[in-house]
Amino acid sequence: MDGNQIFFRLVNPLTRAIARSPLHPLISDNIVVLIFPGKKSGRIYSIPVSYLETSDKEMVCLTDRPYIWWRNLINNKNIQILLRGKLLNANVEVEFENDNLIAEKL
Repeated sequence: MDGNQIFFRLVNPLTRAIARSPLHPLISDNIVVLIFPGKKSGRIYSIPVSYLETSDKEMVCLTDRPYIWWRNLINNKNIQILLRGKLLNANVEVEFENDNLIAEKL
């Protein structure tokens, strides 16, 4: 386990707790929690990620490719987000091969 993985294992539970609490405005401007079932296990994952809103109904979230949790989002229709204290259903598109599109969103 590398340093980033250790860091996120320590920070993510605290971030999720804040996102679900009345204190969510402290992080809601740039953190959203993705909630989704694992494709094989069915286990529910709850992953805080940074986001950037590009329009009223679109946001972009980025993560490193080596982390594999994002693969559970591909063709998954059971995704919710915890955004600004509200649990919402979400449609997700995962782009991991088109480097030009990814760079454009940065």
